[in-house]
Amino acid sequence: MKGQQPQWKPVSMLPEFTEMVDGMLGSALEQLATLQTCVDRPGVLDDHTLNRFIVLHTEQLDDHWLYEEQFARWKRGTLDQVEAKEVNRLIDQTTRLKTTNEKILALAEKLAPYTIESKRTMTDSKIESARKLLASGVPPKDVAHNLGVSIPTLYRWLPASERL
Repeated sequence: MKGQQPQWKPVSMLPEFTEMVDGMLGSALEQLATLQTCVDRPGVLDDHTLNRFIVLHTEQLDDHWLYEEQFARWKRGTLDQVEAKEVNRLIDQTTRLKTTNEKILALAEKLAPYTIESKRTMTDSKIESARKLLASGVPPKDVAHNLGVSIPTLYRWLPASERL
């Protein structure tokens, strides 16, 4: 969606947004519960699975502003009582979704050093290259791709505290 102008939807699309947001939140809560069971069981996740968690929930976080803006536009318009109540509920749901996505990403970062493939695939030169690329603003998924490693591997060797 980056670089494109969003196509704002009419309030008649409210039922579709309800289904979409409720579905994303339900799935995110299930995935958070799944990741939480892995905390005491290191080595049960592989890099590919953890990477899917990271990519999906990063994308959802990146798109959060779209839902906020869509719902704000609807609120500025004319809504009947039922629509207004549902838009307010969706605002609460998207806030919960954002918080859940943040928890998932924090947990994924914590679990990254303990995947099945937790052998050293990052050389000192790759680590240094990754630091430079991240410092210059290159997104982590692009850094990982450029270095030929997974995102969990990148996060294992460069935790968030070192990427700031």
